Amino acid sequence: MSLSTRYIREYLELNKTVTLEKIGTLTLPDSITKDEEGNIISAPAFVYDKKAVTTPAFVDYLAEAIQKSHSIASSDLEYFLDQARQLMNIGSNPFIIDGIGYIYADKSGAYQLSTERLEDAKEKEKKHFEDNYSNSPLTSATNYASRRADKRVIGRWILILLIIGVIVYGAYYIPKSSFNFLKDSTPDTTAVADTVAKAKSSPAQAVTKPVRKEGNYHFIFQTYTTKSQAEKRMDQLKSYGNVVSIDSVSVSGSQQYRLYVSMENVKPADTTRVKDSLRSYYGHPVTID
Repeated sequence: MSLSTRYIREYLELNKTVTLEKIGTLTLPDSITKDEEGNIISAPAFVYDKKAVTTPAFVDYLAEAIQKSHSIASSDLEYFLDQARQLMNIGSNPFIIDGIGYIYADKSGAYQLSTERLEDAKEKEKKHFEDNYSNSPLTSATNYASRRADKRVIGRWILILLIIGVIVYGAYYIPKSSFNFLKDSTPDTTAVADTVAKAKSSPAQAVTKPVRKEGNYHFIFQTYTTKSQAEKRMDQLKSYGNVVSIDSVSVSGSQQYRLYVSMENVKPADTTRVKDSLRSYYGHPVTID
């Protein structure tokens, strides 16, 4: 199930502190104030800790709040925080805690807390870019390169349409009698027989394995010995919006089932960074296939 961060805020208001797995610890002052919308104005303290373990009492509180067993609540929370970390690590979305603020990953990969409204932060970032970079040589060169690329794409489509037009014109307007020489020609049965004989006598060639396109990688983050376990884990991850796939390999005579994330157009120099991000998110060592 998809959890709401309001449970984190409610627990914080009651207990003043909570620790979230591999994220860190949030702490509120003893006396807090709220605005008219119920958002907490008092600035909370945040300590980043990549080895942090979720507060056990918060799991108990969550199980009671969502009326689920302790094990199910713990599992749901684990996947919820996993997804939040992955989105922060790849810079896609910050971890927004309702009524508190949002946690994001800085350039070094550490997590930081901001109590500023996310919309205001984005507006400031946009204004900063426009004021400082909109007229810079680098931005101008980038925009020019982008326009050049767009023109090349349009040119390719025009060429494809012209080729299709020539083919259609030929099919309708070239007389069919022009192709009679194909019907009148007599096949060289001797040559055909020789070819068949050579094909039978030559050994069968081994089927080659398709070569994966350069820059496409499979980042393998978990391996199972049974297909049912692997598919169960894959379904759980997909229910949280993760795009994962499964394959199987034979190792020492036994079949192993691997969960992986497929990525395209990855530069070799970036594979280490991607592996580290996925390892932080899934909590398992990541290998590349």
